Amino acid sequence: MLKEIYEQPAVIANTLGAYVHPSTGRVNIPDDVLAALTKAPRITLIACGTAFYACMVAKYWFEQVARIPCEIDVASEFRYREAPMPKGGLAIFVSQSGETLDTLEALRYCKRQKQKILCIVNAIESTIERESDLVLHTLAGPEIGVASTKAFTTQLTTLACMAFAAARAKKAITVEQM
Repeated sequence: MLKEIYEQPAVIANTLGAYVHPSTGRVNIPDDVLAALTKAPRITLIACGTAFYACMVAKYWFEQVARIPCEIDVASEFRYREAPMPKGGLAIFVSQSGETLDTLEALRYCKRQKQKILCIVNAIESTIERESDLVLHTLAGPEIGVASTKAFTTQLTTLACMAFAAARAKKAITVEQM
């Protein structure tokens, strides 16, 4: 676990390198992801465990910085309550493994509700990634320890990049505020 704690600066740098232009500092996420974020009447963040804690932080970023209404749910509860979903909504699923069954079943519910599906995963070509419309990778590398250190910090990094890119696109913040 200590090894993974010490790896955090490197994996955060890798993740930032994927979403932030090195010379301009401008946050760049794929155009289709940005369009989904800015057009959604509401974002629903769904995850389990440590990924849920990353979503709790991201809710504030999406609402306060990007000015996008946001809900958050634990996948194991969400999948059973049959929540009403807004037309044109965006459901974001955050998972380290991309194989968490509760998260996958919640994703399938949202698909049936005609939500745009975006996943944030570490495991490339996971089931959650394959069943999603859009994907962003966290680039944390293998997580060996049970305490999810690298995955958590790279999930926060990815979610922050998304919130700032959406805020800039919606003109909710200026370049100087970033």
